[in-house]
Amino acid sequence: MEVWVDGTWHFLGACEPAPTLDNAWFNAPVSRAMLLHTKVSGNYNGSEDVIQRTPCYTEINVIRGYVPTRRTTVTVLEDGQPADGASVSFHIYNYAEFYPVASYLTGPDGQASLDTGLGDLLVWARKGDRFGFAVAGGEAATVRLEHSFGERFAADVNIVPPAENPIPVTASEEQTAANELRLAEEDAIRASHDHRNPALEGLQGADLLLTMLSRKDLGDVTRDVLDDVLECGLGSTDPYILSPRVELEPLRPFRKEVLESGIHLGSPDAVAQWVRDNIALAEGRNPQNLRTAPIAVWRARKGDALGRSILFVALCRTLGFPARLDEVTGKTQYRSGSGWVDVDLGGSAPEQVFPSGTVVLEYAPGGPVATPEYYRHYTFSRLEPGRTRLMEYEEDGPARNTYTLDAGYYLLTSGNRMADGSALVHMEFFDVPQDEVTKVPLVLRQSADNLSVIGTMDAEAPFLRDGANAPQSLLSATGRGYFVLALMGDKDEPTSHARLELEAAAADLNAWGRPVVVLGGARPEGLANAICGTDPDGLIRAMLAPAGAPLPLVAMCDSFGRIVYLSKGYNTSLAADLRRVIAQCR
Repeated sequence: MEVWVDGTWHFLGACEPAPTLDNAWFNAPVSRAMLLHTKVSGNYNGSEDVIQRTPCYTEINVIRGYVPTRRTTVTVLEDGQPADGASVSFHIYNYAEFYPVASYLTGPDGQASLDTGLGDLLVWARKGDRFGFAVAGGEAATVRLEHSFGERFAADVNIVPPAENPIPVTASEEQTAANELRLAEEDAIRASHDHRNPALEGLQGADLLLTMLSRKDLGDVTRDVLDDVLECGLGSTDPYILSPRVELEPLRPFRKEVLESGIHLGSPDAVAQWVRDNIALAEGRNPQNLRTAPIAVWRARKGDALGRSILFVALCRTLGFPARLDEVTGKTQYRSGSGWVDVDLGGSAPEQVFPSGTVVLEYAPGGPVATPEYYRHYTFSRLEPGRTRLMEYEEDGPARNTYTLDAGYYLLTSGNRMADGSALVHMEFFDVPQDEVTKVPLVLRQSADNLSVIGTMDAEAPFLRDGANAPQSLLSATGRGYFVLALMGDKDEPTSHARLELEAAAADLNAWGRPVVVLGGARPEGLANAICGTDPDGLIRAMLAPAGAPLPLVAMCDSFGRIVYLSKGYNTSLAADLRRVIAQCR
């Protein structure tokens, strides 16, 4: 959020009260941003890049107000000549995906421009069935339309973010102390209130239903919604019938009103045809893509494409037909036997069944991680002329190497994030034929000169500091940036050796200047920045290593929860390891 004060725009955090303006959790991270955007009400015309213009707001690029920037100009060439009318999209690497942040069409000069941070991004250009891409790391980049959709090939790119240079905080000690008092008062007020949802009090026979609601839903859901499902849930235990939640729509009573209308539809196909015939498609009136409760679409007899799909699923569930919006592809589906049937609600055509194929990922042993994870190490995106769609598999879902994908053309993006924030990225472009198995290599590139992110932890995890009466979070104790986290044993030889190794590296750790959190055992001597305490509930130990892993555990972590080094048990080279690691974790 930004506010205009005395002729200048200033920022404030989304929900974390700070003592002054221009002071938020992102003061350090924002210095590594490549693009920052905000929405201005109405048809705004200013000096900033326009990311999107809608009837309600104008989305603009405001990065120039925060960090040093450059004007990145891309020239698209087709057969050696400037490509007029090519679509150019600027992509930032995040969550193992090149995420599009801005798109423009080239003019006769074949060029498109964007204000960006002082790091790398991927520029993608396409025209018809030809496309190309390049890394833009300066003021000019050239993209050649040298590939065609359906072509099988691979490419490696390196992405380097801007250097971290935190926006300085100007709050005085008095302002900070006064703010902490206000926060303590607010916490006390919140703690004095009963946060239980009264809708759940005295509710009978709803145990199964409540397991289908998210934690947020359990706090927000109203009693009339729960009663609506319990009275009209047909006694089913199938979550694709019983659950009131379809996607991200508001939860409102729906089933009783529909059943009392006397509607009779004998199959999901009949439900789909009823939606096509009775619910008018009203597009262009929802620029923010807000979700509409199915009861509102039912009563208005009109809705946008997503609203009609949510209504279809809600109708099917009300009538006893299992249905869903597929979380990966976003498709509207109903269950038939043991499989799912795709539904096309766009027109009068019957339900469309999309053919599929199988993709098997081949990951060579000995890579930088034992088991690559979706979103952390790789993603799939379906490529079509005019758009790219990420396959949104469950985050933190089970590890797998076999996927069923719709027949089509895909990009497998895999990346190995380094400790300095750079990423070594590999891209595999491949076609998925119908009813065939396609083997695709999953490549995680390595570097001998940098550290990889090998795992994650929760920087907000609590520990009990020596001399304190109440736990505090690791983040509140260490501040933003890297820190060493050491979980020690009790008078055993590996722990004694680890303490000696920490003392041997004390001079280097002190010069490094970041905290060393030591949980358990005696305090190592000579560590000026040591924070000692305990892990009373074992939560931190469980984050760093699986059950049964030997102590001590010594890790290099950062405030974003990334782990770039982990030593388990007896390690005679711990001091040397720490010297090498801290040299790369500034």
